[in-house]
Amino acid sequence: MTPETPVYHHVSLLVASADVSAAFYGGLFGFIEALRHDGDDGKVVVHLRQPATRAVIELIQDGGRAPPATEHVHLGFGVADLDRFEARLRELGAPLARERITIGAERMIFLRDPDHYLIEVNDHLSS
Repeated sequence: MTPETPVYHHVSLLVASADVSAAFYGGLFGFIEALRHDGDDGKVVVHLRQPATRAVIELIQDGGRAPPATEHVHLGFGVADLDRFEARLRELGAPLARERITIGAERMIFLRDPDHYLIEVNDHLSS
């Protein structure tokens, strides 16, 4: 990779509550708050970062603007043990948005965050 090659930095989500979404992504996926800006206009921007990666989720709370609802946009996460993660979801009372599916050798489940964004969790890290 050369110095002028762009690298992935973040995905930005419009959310109803930055605090509720930050708690969700922190609790389930280990994200921590890396940056927060509370604007005078009520706009809140929060960057969440996973300590083990450089992946960032930017949460934007913009004065009551509703997040878009779409089935085509989703966040994907990989885990080493999908069965354990699914058991953890059951313990937390977090419902699945879809039943588990398998494509090739990869198994995946889907859930929704507080703003109804679709989240895929797959077991591609287990191989």
